[in-house]
Amino acid sequence: MFLTSSQEAREMGTRRRPVNLVLVGQRLRKLRGDTPLYIVAAEVKRTSGVNINPRTLELYEKGKVEPSFVKLDAVARYYGVTTDWLGGRLQPQSSIG
Repeated sequence: MFLTSSQEAREMGTRRRPVNLVLVGQRLRKLRGDTPLYIVAAEVKRTSGVNINPRTLELYEKGKVEPSFVKLDAVARYYGVTTDWLGGRLQPQSSIG
């Protein structure tokens, strides 16, 4: 079962830590490379069942919208990285940077 960020925080009895939107956007853009947004959105939906609009992905990359935990998790799994790394809570462990 996927939990939204607020549900997750309530169940853990903690407040959700803020996500660095600029860093999330930079990392998503770097991970995507030259792949069109619509292909990434389709692949995320195919692999996780989570529907993400290509325009929403673009807004994440520009740092204008904070992804929900469910969507951040789906994108992280698609790229093979952790949500902590995408959210700027961990330093890079590979050359992705």
